[in-house]
Amino acid sequence: MNKSRLILLGVAMVAGGGAFFMVASGDTPVAEQVAQVVPKERGPEMVRVLVADQAFGRGAWIDPVATAWVEWPLESVPEHVVTEEDEAFFEELSQRRARTDIYEGEPIIAAKTVKQGDKGMMAALLSPGMRAVTASIGGEATTSGFVLPGDVVDVMITTGRGDDRATTVAFTGLRVLAIDNTIRQEGGPKSIGGSAVTFEVRPDQVEDFITLRESADMTLVLRSIFDAAVPDVPASEVVILRYGARRS
Repeated sequence: MNKSRLILLGVAMVAGGGAFFMVASGDTPVAEQVAQVVPKERGPEMVRVLVADQAFGRGAWIDPVATAWVEWPLESVPEHVVTEEDEAFFEELSQRRARTDIYEGEPIIAAKTVKQGDKGMMAALLSPGMRAVTASIGGEATTSGFVLPGDVVDVMITTGRGDDRATTVAFTGLRVLAIDNTIRQEGGPKSIGGSAVTFEVRPDQVEDFITLRESADMTLVLRSIFDAAVPDVPASEVVILRYGARRS
């Protein structure tokens, strides 16, 4: 056997011995583990939308404290809703009333609100089917000025002179819409003297109201805010005060 063959045989024996030793000792090579990085799926773009945090009835002032900003997917934001970009609208929110009912959780839409000076402001405050009429009434006749827009009153009229003076209940449960050019606002004056008082009446009451305001002195009697809706008093049940006596 020549020298080169002896060298090759020696190398093969050494390699075989090393492999046997590794198998016998359990020290087998471990395959390298490669961590695969999966990119996180990107969510939809969001925008903050202004919603009512409580219900606002028609004609109610919109209190900014009773609103909230909620995250909303940009691609599904309803048209005309108020978003965080409408800073000017939010700054004047306390000066606005609800033109229609706004429910809790409903996005606030500018078209559903109205502020003093807007076209159709008074028409927006009227209940469906009702009318607005105005009469000149002095401060003392408005419970010393403590009747405010939004209050509900009875209207008393006084006719005649001297011993023939008589006071009767002309209308009950009328809502006061405005006094002069003032429409009640939170944080506003505690009392309004005024002279021109605007009421909400039914269409069939308009003619009688206009006739009475031209021929008699009107006095407003304030009703409690806790009173339920008050039906109109039939003419047969009107109370007449004459000479301090009560007659029906």
